[in-house]
Order: sequence, then structure tokens, then C-alpha cells
Amino acid sequence: YQTVIDTFNPSSMIDISDGIISDMRHICAESNRGFNINCGSLPVHEELKKYCTARGKDYMEYALASGEEYELLFTSPKLLNSVDGITLIGEITDRDETYTRSGKKWEPPVKGYEHFNK
Repeated sequence: YQTVIDTFNPSSMIDISDGIISDMRHICAESNRGFNINCGSLPVHEELKKYCTARGKDYMEYALASGEEYELLFTSPKLLNSVDGITLIGEITDRDETYTRSGKKWEPPVKGYEHFNK
């Protein structure tokens, strides 16, 4: 954690406890910005891919909505490429949220965890 702060001087940071989609929305709502996530850049363990494939599920949906990993999601003007232990997954934009997958715009059917919805 301290290495991230010292090296990248994050402009925002949140733990991924509600899923990447939901937590990225929290960051962007506070700064009145948008984002683009390159889904192909998300680090997804091969075991998760196998698990989802065996059940006919899309592993990317799980990767975007799951919040059980408790990783840090942060924004930084200094991070231009992935570095050891940190993966660049997208960029902050002026507005809207977009997702790309295999080089094409994609709309994930999942939303992330929402605390106050039934």
C-alpha cells in the first residue's frame, strides 16, 4: 500500500469490495468523471476461467462484479503502463463509462454490488 502511494501518488484509491464496476463508479461519481475499462487487461486467474467455463458462465462478468478479492483500485497520472504487481486496466475520461473487450465496445450485463438494493 505504501509503495503505491510513494511511487504513483494516486489521485484516488478504493478497495475493490463491491466489484470493479461498482467501485470505479464510486471514484468517478466523486470526481464527476467517467472511465473506460479495457476488459482484456483485467488480471483473471486461469482457475476462475476454468470454473466459469465448466458452468457455462462468462468469467469476465464475474471478474468485473466480484468484490471478494480486496485489491486496491486507484487512479494516477503517473501510471502509463503495467508494472510489477500493478495492472493498468483503463483510463479516466471526461464522462460516461465504457468497456472494451477484444478491441470492441462491450456492455457488461452485470452492475456490481449495490448495498441498498434488494
